[in-house]
Amino acid sequence: MKRPENPKGFALVEIIIAIGVLAVVSMFVVRLFVLAANTQNRARDLDHACFEAQTAVETYKLYGTLSSQEARALWNVIARPKMSGTGTIYTVFYGKDWAPAEAPQENGFTLVFTVTETPPDDGLGVWEDIRVAVYKNSAYLLEDGGQKEIYTLSAGVYDAGRGLAG
Repeated sequence: MKRPENPKGFALVEIIIAIGVLAVVSMFVVRLFVLAANTQNRARDLDHACFEAQTAVETYKLYGTLSSQEARALWNVIARPKMSGTGTIYTVFYGKDWAPAEAPQENGFTLVFTVTETPPDDGLGVWEDIRVAVYKNSAYLLEDGGQKEIYTLSAGVYDAGRGLAG
């Protein structure tokens, strides 16, 4: 029997090679999709972190003119009901969907609000350095583990009414 001169179809070896090439190419495409999802998650988290940090600073500035004890009490009520404060460091915990939480969540976020008071040389007021840092409690996809800082905001407030002379 003679073999046809122009065979129709593919040989088994050709099909296996084509599947192998397709598998290698598809790995790169899947990796691109994962990186795109990771970038989108980072952008969303950065947006929420900026908003929460700015809200915390503006709330503190708004009520910073009260006496220290009144401001701290009002800050605890207005800024976040689930906030715990120790001295001039406040910590706020969020879940993975940015809802306030009572304790650190595995895939959540932590906002650390620090106020450092410095009386200036003139004795007329108090300068407050405010630093807000937002951390992601776990790593993003395809990254090493551990808590990562995703946003930092620094601000300063001068309160002329709280000086030594007043």
